[in-house]
Amino acid sequence: MKNNITTLIESGYANLRKSEKQAADYILEHLEQIPDLPIDRLAKEAQVSQPTVLRMLKALGYKGYRDFRYRLVAELAKSGKRSEDAGQPRLMYGYTLDKKTGLEEIPVNITMTTERMLEETLKNFPGKTYKRVVEALRNARIIDIYSVENSEVVAVDLLTKLLYLGLPCRHFTDCYLQRIAAGQLTERDVAVGIPYSGESKDTVDAVRAAKRSGACTVAVTNFKDSTIAKYADILICTSQDQHFYGNAIFTQEIRKGLLKLAHVSEDEYTAVLMQGSGTFGVESVLTSVIGSGDELLICANGAYGERMADIAGHAGIKHQVYNEHYNKVPNAQKIGEMLDADPAITHVSMVHSETTSGILNDIEAVGKVVKEKGRVFSSANKCIQGVPGFSFIIARRDLLEASAGKARSLSLDLYDQWKTMEVDGKWRFTSPTHVVLAFAQAMKELEEEGGIEARSRRYTENNRLLIEKMAEMGIRPYIDSTHQGPIITTFFYPEEC
Repeated sequence: MKNNITTLIESGYANLRKSEKQAADYILEHLEQIPDLPIDRLAKEAQVSQPTVLRMLKALGYKGYRDFRYRLVAELAKSGKRSEDAGQPRLMYGYTLDKKTGLEEIPVNITMTTERMLEETLKNFPGKTYKRVVEALRNARIIDIYSVENSEVVAVDLLTKLLYLGLPCRHFTDCYLQRIAAGQLTERDVAVGIPYSGESKDTVDAVRAAKRSGACTVAVTNFKDSTIAKYADILICTSQDQHFYGNAIFTQEIRKGLLKLAHVSEDEYTAVLMQGSGTFGVESVLTSVIGSGDELLICANGAYGERMADIAGHAGIKHQVYNEHYNKVPNAQKIGEMLDADPAITHVSMVHSETTSGILNDIEAVGKVVKEKGRVFSSANKCIQGVPGFSFIIARRDLLEASAGKARSLSLDLYDQWKTMEVDGKWRFTSPTHVVLAFAQAMKELEEEGGIEARSRRYTENNRLLIEKMAEMGIRPYIDSTHQGPIITTFFYPEEC
């Protein structure tokens, strides 16, 4: 069992400031060493100021550092100066087991893991939030509870407990009925959404509908930055950190993060992940979105543009190819003229950063012309520094929904892949788990670097330095500086060699 000091710190943790939490974390991790540390040494080790330590302790109810140390010494003496948590393994959520785990160890592991889950929840559930939830439920005319799949267990448990308390509540297992009920709520009602990931579409939709109806909305999730948090009047986070709970969680976080990188609205756009390299993603789009009565114009100035023509040919897609030299960008004006000359063309496709040469095509100019002509534009791009294994597609929701039934492939059906992921983040077929985890890490590193702008500056400077040093050796770049992309650089073979 934990001592009273640990319990007090964890119970007040959520109400502390960021720097105060840093001091509290150090104390929790070095509890037995604290009695021997003067306050200045503690502050230095925790990398905070002495006033921060004092503010933290007073916020928890102590008169000062001397009072805290006196009580801590007393607690450690009662427990034999030995933290019962010392040496205990830190298990992942989800009760991960391995082949070496003995059958008799499983109950112990589950108990320990559950205890850690409760400790994390306690640290992230402020008393003020608890009071707000209780007050809202007590005064509600009716309480709706929304959930899907695994979260149903938690929802039914909550329903049972509230009914025992005599509170008016209901829970529908049918998602359609949940949305109907949510639309009929009033400002006197409360809606509780329970998605572990915070991204389960049906639960998010129900809570969004309840909020629009004026009801007080409560979200119980493990991720404070999830989609459902945007529609919650009261947010209850069950954990401070992201723990592994299946590939679906990372998938949904990646999809959400990609939309942020693209600066597009989640209401209008969506992101779909597709197994395979970038070519698989391109083929998925071309064979899923372009219908039998449509015609595609492919702008090609490299091997990857030409590959799109191969894909269209194999799939029986009616298409035209506008070829340019590998060191020239497709001309937006000429594309506009081709669209005017052939009204049958419905879609235009072009590679943005052509890997063959490193040329950066003028996607903005071409996209503007295509939009003015009322056609659909698609582009392939890179580079987030993930490992090969899956591609991603960012698409307008209305156009994606309109593609239902058009796919010429089972495994590359973009619409079906999207519909499956929208439910709970699962992939239709075997997911590239290691690649998904690597990509999640790559996105984290992109954010830590300062985002797209910061990475672009680094790539651009590296590219400038590379070209400069190669020039000193008499080696010239293949692409003119006007259209040279910062990702890939192709050089002429030295003439004297």
